[in-house]
Amino acid sequence: MKMTIKTPAFVTDGTKIIPINLYDTLTLEAISERKIHILKKSGYKIPTNDKNPVYRIAVALQKRKPTKFGVKIRIEKNTPTFSGLHSQLSNAAGTLIALNQLWKFNLPEKELLKIARLIDPKIPRLLTALLKPNPDPRNILLIRPKHIVINAGWSKKHNPLSYFPDLKAIIKILKEHGAEKSGLNGGGPMVFGWFKGAIDIKPFKKIINKKTDFIWAGSSCNKGVELIH
Repeated sequence: MKMTIKTPAFVTDGTKIIPINLYDTLTLEAISERKIHILKKSGYKIPTNDKNPVYRIAVALQKRKPTKFGVKIRIEKNTPTFSGLHSQLSNAAGTLIALNQLWKFNLPEKELLKIARLIDPKIPRLLTALLKPNPDPRNILLIRPKHIVINAGWSKKHNPLSYFPDLKAIIKILKEHGAEKSGLNGGGPMVFGWFKGAIDIKPFKKIINKKTDFIWAGSSCNKGVELIH
């Protein structure tokens, strides 16, 4: 038994959390031994042990309802980590939804939310968004400057804009080029911009590409976990 899913990253302006059409791809294969294997297929670096929330949520579901099955999960990591996009937590929420089907547990949403809370307090909100997507339609530009790493705990106590002038400069550029709203995605270091129309990425690359390691233009999406096959 095998299942391949796509899980979206999320952008937040501090109040709303919006899924975007930037995806990681996970292939889940049920195995006959009660073990959890996480494998990185390609893309950005991720842990493949119990530091990965995908691993922890699979173990939590396995404990919730005894089964003889385990799973191999291959992750194609297209979304940059440590950018406030909640991609690893989204992968965990997507894994919970997929394994509930793959292992034929058929647990209701209420039970899945209980399991999600055991792993991270943010996952239930993402899980709900994946099960019942209802995003605001937006065109989005994401830019991450080089050499800036921000810990989530640190950003709660400090204002990153006061410490990193490159972040303030990028926000200013986005506003000058038509962004309705621009700011840090969560605690940073990813910067977002909302735009009314389609986004031409070329001008932004010319202006700031030398100082960035990630730039992406896309939109919000109205899909949750997308089953490929």
